[in-house]
Amino acid sequence: MQLIRALTVRERKTVTIKRGGRMRTKETDKSLEPADRDVLDAATDIYDTFFTAETTYNEPVQGSEGQKMAAYVDWYRNLEDSGALTKISHSYIDPKPGTANGFLLKQPLPSKRTAIVVHGAWSHHRNVGPWVMAFYNMGFNVFTPDLRGHGSNIIPEVPLTQQDRNMGIYDSRDLISWIDKIKEITSTDQEIVLHGYSLGASTSLQATLYTGLLPNNALAIVEDCGYADLGASILYEIKQNHPDVDALSVFAQVDTMLYERQAARMADGLSMSDLKDGMLPLLVIHGTNDAGLASSTDIIYKTYGGSPKDRLEVQGAGHAESIAYGFYTYREQIRHLLGQAKVMPCELVFDADPSKELEPFPQFPGRLSAKVTVGRGDTLPTSMTFKIVDDDKTGVSFSGGRTEGTVRISPTGIATLPILSFTKATGRFSIVASVVILRQLGFGQPLQIVVNEICMFSTPTS
Repeated sequence: MQLIRALTVRERKTVTIKRGGRMRTKETDKSLEPADRDVLDAATDIYDTFFTAETTYNEPVQGSEGQKMAAYVDWYRNLEDSGALTKISHSYIDPKPGTANGFLLKQPLPSKRTAIVVHGAWSHHRNVGPWVMAFYNMGFNVFTPDLRGHGSNIIPEVPLTQQDRNMGIYDSRDLISWIDKIKEITSTDQEIVLHGYSLGASTSLQATLYTGLLPNNALAIVEDCGYADLGASILYEIKQNHPDVDALSVFAQVDTMLYERQAARMADGLSMSDLKDGMLPLLVIHGTNDAGLASSTDIIYKTYGGSPKDRLEVQGAGHAESIAYGFYTYREQIRHLLGQAKVMPCELVFDADPSKELEPFPQFPGRLSAKVTVGRGDTLPTSMTFKIVDDDKTGVSFSGGRTEGTVRISPTGIATLPILSFTKATGRFSIVASVVILRQLGFGQPLQIVVNEICMFSTPTS
C-alpha cells in the first residue's frame, strides 16, 4: 500500500527550519539504550509537530492569482478587525474540558445557507479569506472555526508543547456541535456545506461519517487536498523525517503518547476503511503539483460511498493552492456540486464578467442585469430586491440610480438594476440581490425559499 503524506515538501521545510533539526530528550531518558533513546527522540519530535501547538503556519496562498488571494485574506481579516464577524464559542469535555472558538460572517440579507470552512494543519481562521470569499460570493453565510490548539484557541500563558492538537480526531466531533450552534444563531432550517483544505478537508470528511450524529441539514462536502488515512500519513512522515530509526517503533511510541495525553489512538482518526460509509455529495479537489497526495485523492474519490461525487484537478497547483490557480473555476465547480446536491434551488448570475472578481466595475452607463433561473417545479419570482454594500467602508457613491430597492423580473428571468456611473468611488463594493421563489410541494401552501447572490467589484481609484 502506498503511504500518503500529510504535508508538502515546502511545509516540511518550514518545520525543519523552525525546529532546527533538534531533538529533546529528558534527563531521565539518559538511562535508555541508544536505540531506544533514538526512538523516543523521534517520537517526541513527531508528536510535538503534529499533536501540539508548537508550529504555526502563515505563508500566503501561492499561485497565478496570488495577489487576488492576498486581497481576499486582507478583506476577511479587516472584517474581523472591524467587528463584522460574530465569535461563537463551543465547550467540550473530551478528553478534558476546554473551549473552541469560531467566527460567523453573515450575509447582508438573511440567508438560509451556511458554509463551514475549516483551515489546514498549523493554520487558523484568519488565513482562509479566499475560501470564505468563494462561498460568501455565492450568498452563503460563512463560519470559520479554529481547530483545537490553533489560532484563537491557543492560550498565551501555556507552553505550546503543552497545548494539544488532535489531527481531526476530536475536531471532527466539534464540527457536529458547530452545526447545532449555527442553527441556534441563524435558523433551524439552515442548509450546511462543509469545506476544508488539507487537515480541514480530512476533518470535515470524518465529521460526515458519524452515522446518526450528523444533522440532516448537512448537504454536501468539499474536500480540498486532504489525506485519506491519518495513521498512514503519520507513518510516512516518520520515514521521511527520521529515516535512520525504525518507523514502526516510532509510530507505536507516538500512538502511546497520543493515548497518554489525549485518550485517543491513531486508529481513531480518518481511515480509508471509513470512506465507504460516506453519504453526502462530495467534490474532491487536487493540484497536479501536490504529487504526494495524488494517491490520497484517488482513494478518497474511488472509495467514498456517497453520491453524486465529482473531482477537480487544477494544473500547476501545489498543496492547498488550487483556489489560487483559478478562483472562478474553483467557485463554479462548487456551485455545480451544490446544484446536484439540491442546495441551490435558484441561481442569480450578473452579466458582468464573473471570472474577473475585484476587477474595475464596468463603466457603461446606467445598467447592470442579473439572470434568474429556477429549478423544475419552482415558480419564477416577479421581483428582486438589491442592495449595494460598501465592503471596506471607503465611501462608494454614484451619480444616479439607487443603491437599494426593488426591481421587476421579466418573464424571461432578467432583472435590470438602475446603477449609474460614479461621482466618487474608491475601494470595493458588493451588489447583493435577493429573490423569493415558490416551490410547489403537491399539498397545502407552496414553500417559500429565499435566495441571495453577491457579486463583488473594485472601483476606480481616480
